Amino acid sequence: MDQPTNVNIKRDNFFTNRRAWLLALFFGFGTASYTCVLAWLAPFYLDLGFTDQEAGMMLALLTLFEVIAGLTIPMLSAKKLDRRWYLLLLLSFIFTGFIGLAFFPLKLLFLWPALLGIGIGGLFPMSLIVSMDHIQHPQRSGNLTAFTQGIGYIIAGLSPLFAGFIRSATNSFQYSWLLLALIMIVMIPMALTFNPIRYSEKFD
Repeated sequence: MDQPTNVNIKRDNFFTNRRAWLLALFFGFGTASYTCVLAWLAPFYLDLGFTDQEAGMMLALLTLFEVIAGLTIPMLSAKKLDRRWYLLLLLSFIFTGFIGLAFFPLKLLFLWPALLGIGIGGLFPMSLIVSMDHIQHPQRSGNLTAFTQGIGYIIAGLSPLFAGFIRSATNSFQYSWLLLALIMIVMIPMALTFNPIRYSEKFD
């Protein structure tokens, strides 16, 4: 009988790795856009005078596009390891959607939830895929993804609370949408650093 082979697997300390934190923040900021719209999109439309059913339909429209994007975007990007342009496109969709909600919520009514749905639905899996791309070893890659999600979900979980504070302080959702749009701008230079040629340097 063959004896099991002992394989030494490098133990990564992701808490001291700058790229691991960057990936976690990128995932957290992107997922914050999802948790905020999930919590506050329907109340936002209720404030605009929509009925409960109409507000629910707007959230359902966003969710529909999220599902479609979540299934299709990863497949479209599968043939290229450099996924930065997909990330930039998705961030631009989310940014445009939040700007639309902030300034033109009753114009092009269905466009803003659709853009948000595509952007958020595609960005969530792509953030995890980019994280896994950094390390080829399955166990180490899984550990990195767990770190990314752990930190990221803390950020995403707190974001609706902060959005609610802003809503209470200003009596408007506009500033919450604008803050989320600003976060998408901050994420653009973060996305540009995800050059696959340099991945091997980050977790030696």
